[in-house]
Amino acid sequence: MIVGGEMIVYHVLQNELIYRLLEGGAEEGQIKGFMAQYALSMRSDQWCAAVIEIDDVNWKLNKYTPEKRKEITRKLMASISAYLHRQGIGIWGRTAEHRMAAILCMSHSEAQTTLVTLIEHVKQNHPISVTIGLGKTETDLKDIHRSYNQAVEALGCKMFIGKGKVLAARETTQEPAMDTAQLDDVLSRLFPCIMAYDLVGIVDRLEELFELVRATENHMTVYNVCIQILSRLDMSLRTVKGSLYELLGREYKQLDVLLQFETISDIEAWTRRTLFEISELHVMRERRRQSKLIAQMQQYVHEHLDSKITLREVANVFAFSPNYLGALFKESTGISFSDYLIRSRMERAKQLLQDPTLRIYEVSNQLGYSNMTYFHRQFKGEIGLTPSEYRKRS
Repeated sequence: MIVGGEMIVYHVLQNELIYRLLEGGAEEGQIKGFMAQYALSMRSDQWCAAVIEIDDVNWKLNKYTPEKRKEITRKLMASISAYLHRQGIGIWGRTAEHRMAAILCMSHSEAQTTLVTLIEHVKQNHPISVTIGLGKTETDLKDIHRSYNQAVEALGCKMFIGKGKVLAARETTQEPAMDTAQLDDVLSRLFPCIMAYDLVGIVDRLEELFELVRATENHMTVYNVCIQILSRLDMSLRTVKGSLYELLGREYKQLDVLLQFETISDIEAWTRRTLFEISELHVMRERRRQSKLIAQMQQYVHEHLDSKITLREVANVFAFSPNYLGALFKESTGISFSDYLIRSRMERAKQLLQDPTLRIYEVSNQLGYSNMTYFHRQFKGEIGLTPSEYRKRS
C-alpha cells in the first residue's frame, strides 16, 4: 500500500513513466522497475492506450467562474482516476488541462467495455461528459506509443461521430475532398430559402450541406463551410441593401463560438439556429421597408391627385420597376395600385362635392380628369351614384 508523501512521489513517477511510454522513449528496465516497486499487477501480453477528454469545456462551463470551472474539472479528473484505480487495470496520467491518457493492460475489446462503463459513471456523477479515444492492442508495452497515436486520432473523429462515447481506432483512410460543385449547388438553393423565411427549406438544404461536410471528415472543412455560408449570405444581403452586421449586431468573422463546438452536430444545430434568426430578421426588416415604401406611395398619390398619375411614374419616383411595385402594392394592401388610385380620387371627389360653390367639372379637373364622362363613369362605378346624385343626397 502506498501512503503519505510516497503517494506524491508515486504520481510523479507514474506520470513520468506514462509520458516516456507514450512518446516511445521508455526503456524496458525503467518499466519493469517501476511496475515491480509499486506492485502494478499488469499482464505483459496485451496493452492498449486510451485518451480521455472532457467534452464541451469551452461553452458548457462558461456559466461558472474560473475557480468553479477548475473545481469541476479537478473533481472529474479525480473521479476518473479513482475509477481506474479501483479497476486496477493499468496506469494513467493527465496530459493536458482537460485530457488524461491511460495505458490499459487488457485487450481492445475488454478496454472498450470497461471504458463504456467509465463514461456512464461520469454521466451519473458529473455535469459534463467525457469522450474516449481508444487505440488498438499492442503485444509489447514499449510499442504502446503506436496505440496512443491511434487513440488520439480516434478522438479527433469526435466532431463527426459524436461525444460521450468510446471512439475506437480504425484503419487509416484518405479523406475525400469536398465536391465544390455540389457545395455551390446546395448553397444556391439555400440562400433563397433564407431570404424567403422558408424554415423547412433551410433545414432540408442544411441537411444536404452537412452530409457533404461529414463525408470529408476534415475539421477545418466544417469551419470553413460555415464561414463560407455566412460570407456569401452577407454578400447576398448587400445586394438588397443589408448586411449580417446590420441584422445580427455582430460581425460574422467574429463568431468565435464556432470554434467552441466539438461535434459537427453541435455546429449544424448552431448554424440552423443562426440562419433561422437571420431569415426572420431579414423578413421583418423587408416587411418594415416595404410597409414604409407603400406608405410613401400612398402619400405620393394623395399629394398628386390633381395630376395624371400612372404606376410607371410612381415606379420612376421610387426607382423600382412597375411590375415589382405593382405586385408589392397589391400584396401589401390587397388591392391593385390602379384600384387604390381610383378609390383615393373618389374619396377626394366626395369631399369636394360637399362644397356647393364648386361645379362638377371643376371637381373633375381638380382630380386630374380631362374627360368629364370618364369621371362620371368612375364615380358611379365606385360610389354607386352619379356626382350630381351624390351631391343632392349629401
